[in-house]
Amino acid sequence: MEQIRCAVCADESSSFHGVSFYKAKAPVSFSRTETGRSYEEYQKAYGALRGSWLKKDYASISSAIQRFEPDLLLEIGRPAAFAAGKEYGIAVCSVLSAPMFRNTPFSYSVLNSLNEFLRSNNMEQVIRLSDLCRQSRASLCFGPQCFQPIPVSYPLIRCGFSAISPLEREQTSRLSIVFSEASLNTRRTKKIICEAFQGAPYEVQAFLPGTPMEKRDNIRFQNRFLLSCLNGSRACIHDGNEAVMLYCISLGIPQLIVHDSSYQRSWNAACIRRAGIGLSLSEAEFSMERLYETYRALCVADLLETRTLALRKETLYQGDLSALPSLLSKLI
Repeated sequence: MEQIRCAVCADESSSFHGVSFYKAKAPVSFSRTETGRSYEEYQKAYGALRGSWLKKDYASISSAIQRFEPDLLLEIGRPAAFAAGKEYGIAVCSVLSAPMFRNTPFSYSVLNSLNEFLRSNNMEQVIRLSDLCRQSRASLCFGPQCFQPIPVSYPLIRCGFSAISPLEREQTSRLSIVFSEASLNTRRTKKIICEAFQGAPYEVQAFLPGTPMEKRDNIRFQNRFLLSCLNGSRACIHDGNEAVMLYCISLGIPQLIVHDSSYQRSWNAACIRRAGIGLSLSEAEFSMERLYETYRALCVADLLETRTLALRKETLYQGDLSALPSLLSKLI
């Protein structure tokens, strides 16, 4: 088999294994403030549509192209990749998610800087970010059709989930808690977790960014998270991260999502409720009482586990991340 090499151009906070790593020339300084529920407003609030950032990102991607000489660009929320692909004659594949296509009204001034950048690179202006993805050779999405109903007008490669499937599904009584994107106060979150679960007759592993590793009775707090740590969990409480949600489905783990109003986390919370594979709490409702009550409801609802196991079969059939190289090679 021909060896496939991968280069990643990402901001400094990202962590990748087994790839060549090209840093952005200046790290992204994203605000945690939500200014709206549309995908476009979300990206603007995070600084990804600033004219200065688009120019720096274009320079960074161009540098990586010149050094690595790739045959394909795989972009995730990087508009500058389309301009770079056009300039160097390289095909682009976009990673899509259904929340991008929410028909949420927003002021088109949100895209002013992006459209100015596109004009400067002799590209057509857009009225939604998803319009850029139509320029892709193909698009990639993770998750079953019921979670990711991408419009049929987009040539699509569908993969079950963005990780490598474990060889065996373990089963224990352990509870996993993963908060990587929540805007909740870390100290308060840690206190609520201890009040709700400390002393319970099962192990709890809690992953909170910026929290030192610590063990309190049956609770282990950790600051580094790997998806493989979820295997064996009886249930998972998380903040709506798509990779965590899909990995839980691949393992047949019922889940409780603590969400805010941002475009993707609120979408994922609605998806698990609609599919009958989990429950949700808004961040405004997050308290010791509500957390524990909702977790207990999750554990005693046998139908949730049955539906999760049924959806697991569909997700595994669509393949895991190991199928991605062969899928993408067809686009080159």
